[in-house]
Order: sequence, then C-alpha cells, then structure tokens
Amino acid sequence: MVAMRASMLTILTLGWACTFSLSCQRAMRGPELRYAPAIVELTGRLKVEDHLGAPGYGETPARDEKLRLPILILASPVTVQQDTARDKNNITTAGVSEIQLNMAAPEEQYLQLVGRVVVAKGLLFHAFTAHHYRDIVMVVRKLTVR
Repeated sequence: MVAMRASMLTILTLGWACTFSLSCQRAMRGPELRYAPAIVELTGRLKVEDHLGAPGYGETPARDEKLRLPILILASPVTVQQDTARDKNNITTAGVSEIQLNMAAPEEQYLQLVGRVVVAKGLLFHAFTAHHYRDIVMVVRKLTVR
C-alpha cells in the first residue's frame, strides 16, 4: 500500500512537472504572430542603434556607411510562426524580444520618439540581408506614441 502511494505520488509529481515545464516554455516563447501578409501591431520602447554598413560592415570603419537603426524593444517576447504551406524563407523564431524597424519616414520623425513607448503596425519578415541586424524585421506602415 505504501509503495503504491509512493508510485502514485511520483506519477503525479512528474505529471505536474511536465505540465509546468511546458507552460514555462510556452510563456517564454510568448504569443504567436505571423509573417507577412498578416499585419501585426506591436507595442514596445523605441531605441536607435548605430551600425556600420557597406562596403565592409565594420571591417573598414573609415569607409563604411554609418547606419542608424530603429529597434522596437518588446515588453515580453513573442514567437513569429512560419506558414509552412507558403513560407520557405521565413522560419519560426521564438523568444523574439527586439525587432528591427524598416521605416519610410525620415529619421528626424522617429528620432524624437526614442525612449518612448510606441505602437508599430506593419508586416514581419525574417532577416535576409546584411542590413538586417535582428532576426525579425518589420516594414512599418504606422508608428504612433502610446
């Protein structure tokens, strides 16, 4: 009888641990978003990073283009989910906490928003060029202060 209770307790403990572990993993992955053509809206704090671009991307700093990149820092991580039926280049990416913003707006317009909480609305895609410094990039259609 004691052995049976111990076995049941072990099974219940293992079951609880697995459930808790899966819940923790899901929480770390965050909500699931989709790549373009889905339009998504994300809230976060805007920052700007300086990077070196072409021709050497840091190998020849004196000649390299100086880039100022807007980055959206999310309050909690998200997962961007691949659509396997349609998407060969965009891969599922979990735990995304920063997104590079690609904006048509002049730099002066978004520089005044640095450090503020903003809402970015647009299309997500996975990085595919040397100009992409984060795994996920958003083509911004609208950027507003929250």
